Amino acid sequence: MKNSSLFILFVTFLVGPTVVQAVSVQSTTSTYVSLRDCIAGESICDAISPAHRHAVGGVPGSPHAEANLKDPEFGESAGSAYLSGEPGSAKITANVNSLQAKRNASTSFVLQRYTNTSEETQTLTFSGDMTYDQKVPEENSTFPADGGSRSGVFVEMELFSLKTHSIEAGTTAGDNFGIFDGGPPPGYQSLRKAKTDGVMSDLTGQGNENFSMSVVLKPGDSIWLVATMQAIAANGAVVKAKLHTKLTIVSE
Repeated sequence: MKNSSLFILFVTFLVGPTVVQAVSVQSTTSTYVSLRDCIAGESICDAISPAHRHAVGGVPGSPHAEANLKDPEFGESAGSAYLSGEPGSAKITANVNSLQAKRNASTSFVLQRYTNTSEETQTLTFSGDMTYDQKVPEENSTFPADGGSRSGVFVEMELFSLKTHSIEAGTTAGDNFGIFDGGPPPGYQSLRKAKTDGVMSDLTGQGNENFSMSVVLKPGDSIWLVATMQAIAANGAVVKAKLHTKLTIVSE
């Protein structure tokens, strides 16, 4: 993944300013999809244009978000994010395809706070299983790695702590997607992080990747869980992916 943290990823795709009277959340989901033109240089897609069209799904605090766009001149971009109601259990999907010289993408995330309400120390294991199926034209391998036009699936999962019990997420779907605009919330401390290493970038094939991280949580303490999946399809590529997450809790 190009971005070094989830906060950078969210700001990159921010679609609107936050509002003054924000809704405070302890869990939320969001999906952002876009259709863009490729900008030619040495290759047909050295860079990408501002969004020709975009759509955002998931208001602050929503357990379900989805968005989709379809255009005969660009292709299609669709995504969804679901929280099942169980701690750490979620599903993110993406289905993106593009026409020649176009670049489409779907980015979704799930965010949830968990508190150890028991009287025992707990070991939490946050894990994810991502499956993908993608077809990418061979010429796409010549696209610059930093141009935003590489096709593939990119996942990042993180466990972090805050000093606050909630996060302000605005009032609209656009605000919600930009929940980390302006930097991390007060007291943010990253505890564990896992992400794709880019091996699927611009490769045709099917497969899966697994992610797992563990942390010890004392009675009364809380932790935040976040998972993001982004699918990009440029210049005739087709990318489909699903990410399932779960939280395993073992009391000591």
